Amino acid sequence: MKVALLLEQLQADKHLQLPRVGSDVLVYVRRKKEGSYDDSDYYKWERKYLDKGITAEQVRGRQRDLLLHLDQWYFPELIDIKPAKGGAYIHATTEAYNEEGEEEQQVVKNWVEYFGFSYHQIHASGHAPIDKVAYLVNKINAKNVIPIHTERPDLFASFWKGKLSLPERGKRIQIG
Repeated sequence: MKVALLLEQLQADKHLQLPRVGSDVLVYVRRKKEGSYDDSDYYKWERKYLDKGITAEQVRGRQRDLLLHLDQWYFPELIDIKPAKGGAYIHATTEAYNEEGEEEQQVVKNWVEYFGFSYHQIHASGHAPIDKVAYLVNKINAKNVIPIHTERPDLFASFWKGKLSLPERGKRIQIG
C-alpha cells in the first residue's frame, strides 16, 4: 500500500507516464489485526486501496496471470497465498554486495526453496566496480578526471596518470 501511495503521488508529475493503481497495478491487501479485511483493521490512508486491491485468496486463484511484488519481510504471506511449485523469485537489489546480508539472504533462499521457486539474482546499480571505472577513464583519455559520487576518490590516482582533480568542499575546480 505504501508503494501504491507513492505511485499515485508520482502521477501528479505530468512528465511521467506511470501505470494506474487499480487498473494497471493491483495493490496486494494483506490481512491485518482481526484478519477479516475489515476497514477498521487499516489506517485511514490505506482504506482507499482495499477496493483497488487483491487478497491472498485472489492471488492464489490467478497465479499464472500475476507478477507479485512482495518484500521479504512479508514472505509469511506466501503461507496464505499457497503458491504453486515452479514459480520464479526474482531478487532485485540496488545495494552493493556485503557479507553482513548473507544471513538475511539465506533466509530468503530458504523460503524460495521451501515453495519450489527458481531463484534469480539481479543487481541493478549505477555504481560500477573499480576495474570498470579504470577501463572507462583510460579508454576516453580525458583531459581532466574529477571523481564524484565516490567514497574513495584517491583510488583514481592508482590507474590514472593524467590530470586528476580531487574535489574539496568549498573549493572551485577549473574545468578544461
